[in-house]
Amino acid sequence: MRQAIESAVQIFRANPDASNDEIFCRFIDGGIERSVAAQLIVLLPLAYGRVSLSNSGVLFSDTYIGEVEPSQDRRESRLGSLPLWTEAVAFARHEASRGVAGQAFFTIASRSAEVRAINAALHDEKKLQNLVCRPTVILWSSFDSSAGCSERVTSGSARTEKVILAVVVGIAVLVGLLAIGAVVYEVISLVRASH
Repeated sequence: MRQAIESAVQIFRANPDASNDEIFCRFIDGGIERSVAAQLIVLLPLAYGRVSLSNSGVLFSDTYIGEVEPSQDRRESRLGSLPLWTEAVAFARHEASRGVAGQAFFTIASRSAEVRAINAALHDEKKLQNLVCRPTVILWSSFDSSAGCSERVTSGSARTEKVILAVVVGIAVLVGLLAIGAVVYEVISLVRASH
């Protein structure tokens, strides 16, 4: 599991502007099992956010509200009941203890709904030590619908290739026109010189 977490952390950091759907697809394309990827996309940012705010005075809930199956009602469960939660927090703490901080840490933490809510509260001039976070809502099934991951990543690559091809063709046409212009100029110069 640690290898999956390390891979996920690298993917998060290498793609800071990617959407969660894009990150999820990169997890899948990187060989992370779909059910593990669905948890890591949510739990790693939550863990990094909490570790980064661990001494801030913010109180975090030790539960989450989620669904086990898409057809079932949501229910409240303990985060500690998720084996990946414990490992995600341990990994984030390990990185923090090694001195990983700043943008490398924030790239992951900033994806947390809790961190975004806390940031909004700070903009409203609330104090960190007065903040209490409610249980996070996690909809595991929202990632089950991302069936065409490799197609989406490939289509993004295909778009990039098309743009590069268009630029190359444009440059080739421009060079060709310049060459024709140079030949025409030389011909005109020769004609004028002969008269």
